[in-house]
Amino acid sequence: MVNVGIKVEEVDKGERFKVSGRGELHLEILIETMRREGYEMEVSRPQVILKKMGEQTLEPVEMVVVEVSGLYQGAVMQALGERKAQMKDIKTLSSGDIRMEFIITSRALIGFRSEFLLMTRGSGVMCQNFLEYQVYKGEMPARQRGVQVSMGDGKVVAYALWNLQERGDMFVVPGDMVYEGMIVGIYNKGVDIVVNPQKEKKLSNMRSSTKDMAIQLVPRVRSTLSSRLSLLTMMNWSRLPRLIYGSERYN
Repeated sequence: MVNVGIKVEEVDKGERFKVSGRGELHLEILIETMRREGYEMEVSRPQVILKKMGEQTLEPVEMVVVEVSGLYQGAVMQALGERKAQMKDIKTLSSGDIRMEFIITSRALIGFRSEFLLMTRGSGVMCQNFLEYQVYKGEMPARQRGVQVSMGDGKVVAYALWNLQERGDMFVVPGDMVYEGMIVGIYNKGVDIVVNPQKEKKLSNMRSSTKDMAIQLVPRVRSTLSSRLSLLTMMNWSRLPRLIYGSERYN
């Protein structure tokens, strides 16, 4: 495979590789191409390329144009405002939709596209283009949601999911095989937790005074590669492993 837009550098004597590309979509295409060729890999948290100019650190900034229905205008403005976006223009189109222009750092946009589609029920249009390098904007606001990570290898059990689904959306169903470090769901609080989706109900010879309640599971969320890259940005890498992506792990 030849890709002139990608730069690959060896890290730790060739045991790891640093891949520099042209954004999330470029990385998604590379990962999916390698998966189809039978490779299995670990993908770490995507980061933007910073520049040094004297004593200042510069980061890439993009111009983002969104067109949404008036019903979703407030939600989009709030979401981008939390990511330190600066609004440059807003106007109403002849169709009744709202067009807004923002200037925002590239790192603040990582993972936002999938969130934007959910926020606008798939009706929003978003276009982004590199603008220039500006002075580093500082740390971004803390995330609002975390992830649930499997603590071991094994088969997912319905009883375990019944207890875990109250904490957030799940990506797996009973019978799925999971491994240690695999992301199995979203956690509604802004931290990451390690869970046991293989936990079975304890059996005893004692009769219960009431019959067991029927286990009702909420349909799982089918995540895409794009949404999984956004999860990598959400995860706390100080104590959680990387996402493993391969032909046998994610089909």
